[in-house]
Amino acid sequence: MIGGPRNAAADQARLPHNATFVRLGRKVWFMLEHSFRARGEGGELSNRLGKLKEQQDQIAQMNLFWMRIGSFDKRRTWNDDEWIAFLRTWQVNSNNVFMHGATTEEEGLAKAFTIYFIYYSNLPNTPDLPDNAPDGFDMNAAKADIDDKLQEFEDRLGDPLLQCNTCKTCALGRKMLRCSRCQSAHYCNIEHQKKNWKQHKKTCREITE
Repeated sequence: MIGGPRNAAADQARLPHNATFVRLGRKVWFMLEHSFRARGEGGELSNRLGKLKEQQDQIAQMNLFWMRIGSFDKRRTWNDDEWIAFLRTWQVNSNNVFMHGATTEEEGLAKAFTIYFIYYSNLPNTPDLPDNAPDGFDMNAAKADIDDKLQEFEDRLGDPLLQCNTCKTCALGRKMLRCSRCQSAHYCNIEHQKKNWKQHKKTCREITE
C-alpha cells in the first residue's frame, strides 16, 4: 500500500533509488507548475494548489510517522523524506492538480513519472505497469524518458528550480534572465539584474573556452 504504513523490505529495496526518485519527482512537479503558469493557467492552478495545501497541511499536523510532510508553502525547501512522503501520493495529487486542462506534452510528462513511480513504489516486487506503458520499458528507461521530456520543457521554458539572485524567488511561468557574462546568475527581470549588479560584479567572471 503506497499511502499506508511502510514495509521495511520495500523501503530497503527503494533506498538506493530514493535520491533519483526525489530529483525526478520534484523537478516534474515544479515543471508542470511552470508550464501551466507560462500558458496563462496560473489562476486556476492556484485554486487547485490551495485545496491541495489544505489537505497536505492537515496531514502534516497529524504527524504520522509514515507520512511526514512539511508545510505545503515550504515545499521548495522540503528534505528528501518530506518529498518522498508527498510523492507517494503522486497519482492522486497530479490528477487533482494537473490533469484537468493539461496539454498533450504536460500529460506525457506526468504519465512518464507515473510509470517510473510504479516501478519505484513496487520495489522489490514486479510492478504491474499500465497497459499503455511502452514495450520493453524498465526502471532505467523510464528515468531516461522523464529526463528527455524535462529537457524539452526546459529548453522552451527554462528551469523552474532556479532562483533569482536578487529576490531569491522563482519566476514560475517565465523564463529567467541569465547573466550573459558568467552564465551562472539568474534574474526574474532586467530591474532585478541591474539592482544586483553591484554585488554580483564582485564574483562575476567571464566564461572562457
